[in-house]
Amino acid sequence: MTRNKDYPLYELEEYESLSQMVCEKARTCPDKIAFQFMRGKNIQSITYRKYLEDIVVTGKYLSKRYDRQTHIGILGENSYQWLVVFMAAVMSGNVAVPLDKELDAAGIQDLLTRSDSEICVYSDSYSDIARELAGNSPVEFLSMNVLTQTLNVRDVDFKILDEWRTFSKKDIAAIFYTSGTSGKSKGVMLSQENIIEDINSGCKNFCLDGNTLVVLPFHHAFGLLTAVFASFNFEHTIFINSSLKNVNRDMLIGKPKMIMMVPLFVETFHKTIWRTAKTQGKERKLRFGMTLSGALLHLGIDIRKYLFRSILEGFGGELKYIVCGGAALQKKYIREFRSFGIEILNAYGITECSPGVTLSRNHYHKDNRVGPVIKGCEVRIKADTDNSRCGEIQVRGKNVMLGYYRDEQATKAAFDDGWFKTGDLGYIDKDGFLSVAGRIKNLIILSNGENVSPEELENLLLDHELVKEVLVYAENEAITAEIFPNSEAGFEDLQKQLQDIVDVCNRKLPAYKRIQRLKIRQTEFPKTTTQKIKR
Repeated sequence: MTRNKDYPLYELEEYESLSQMVCEKARTCPDKIAFQFMRGKNIQSITYRKYLEDIVVTGKYLSKRYDRQTHIGILGENSYQWLVVFMAAVMSGNVAVPLDKELDAAGIQDLLTRSDSEICVYSDSYSDIARELAGNSPVEFLSMNVLTQTLNVRDVDFKILDEWRTFSKKDIAAIFYTSGTSGKSKGVMLSQENIIEDINSGCKNFCLDGNTLVVLPFHHAFGLLTAVFASFNFEHTIFINSSLKNVNRDMLIGKPKMIMMVPLFVETFHKTIWRTAKTQGKERKLRFGMTLSGALLHLGIDIRKYLFRSILEGFGGELKYIVCGGAALQKKYIREFRSFGIEILNAYGITECSPGVTLSRNHYHKDNRVGPVIKGCEVRIKADTDNSRCGEIQVRGKNVMLGYYRDEQATKAAFDDGWFKTGDLGYIDKDGFLSVAGRIKNLIILSNGENVSPEELENLLLDHELVKEVLVYAENEAITAEIFPNSEAGFEDLQKQLQDIVDVCNRKLPAYKRIQRLKIRQTEFPKTTTQKIKR
């Protein structure tokens, strides 16, 4: 196939609901391995048929004890049992409420209260929080172990599926809480129709032809709906990573062809590669290999799998794609990983859109764009002035949420004549690729009327190795860059080196965008549970 040129969309069977997809996979490929995970030192394998059986048994358990549309909180690390509980809640006509496992007991109780959850299903790892809350909460706490014990039933009666099929795909199926980098998180209501429309459309842009490893947390829409269920649609094995400390081990066992990640993972892997090269005294050899590889690729010769065998084997030996979303990723990482033989494909989404809006294609992508808009999803750019190509990214389509739970005011404010207002700034180029410039609420508005996107300046600074973290903001009308350096050098040396970096960046900018003040931090910036810096 010709590389990096537009080509027809991939064709897969389309489904009307998430439930239908799960049921159809159990019928058409019952014995294929859907999930794998480690239990102790042993690999556990679950077929597509077995997954549906476990959902039915667990769903029956819930149906007998609770009324339909009961809100069920799910608290736990990534696990197969978590996925069973989620789909059992959704398919049995109840509402799944994935809970942020990084929150403390007070934070968990807040989400349970605001979501009107009547039950909280928790894993062993969170039994201490369950015990702490159970005594003073109207919520019933149910151990995931209780449900797991029901999975040993041998003869599964599927008749209840007929009843479940009568439930409307347009009803609320799940409430996902946004991370809330500034302000309180909101409960995003998604229906089965919202979710499956995004999966149907996203799978037309990107085709997965091998196994995948899931490392992103299930309580986020990207980690669950895209990384798990969109991958599920391709009928390959999904290896579940339950703990980040075991990522390297699980990559070697799962041998993924693709992994979905946020930039933090990519940056961490990048540092590990170069740290290993430095420790082994192979930095110069690695740089030469990258230069040679790039030159040969221009001639149509690809020897990357031989030149960088040791790097690729660290990812399991089969990794070809990293789909990256959740935040901006700098181009240097994309280019370096490409030189190793791993293509990083940018994507853009937001929880309110189930979550995908754009997705770079296997053989059609741009390093400084987040991909073309997925089919069935419309995007418009609402600019303040007629002559500006950059404006708010607004989305319309069946993948857009039902609204925010018990927050009519916020729901109304989130739409403009039927278009969901993402709050992100961007533009669409002549080829239909979306570029994201930053958040509207982060804009620096100067007294002369000029608007400055802090993310644009932050990305320029982050291109330099010495800059580990940075926030740009206005302080007394002066554009200020606050930097946490990637060095333990003395203050005076750091001050000079960082100022040199700021000066280099300023030379690329018009006068009104230039950074006027530099601050150096001694500690990392406070972050959300998704590792985004709190502004």
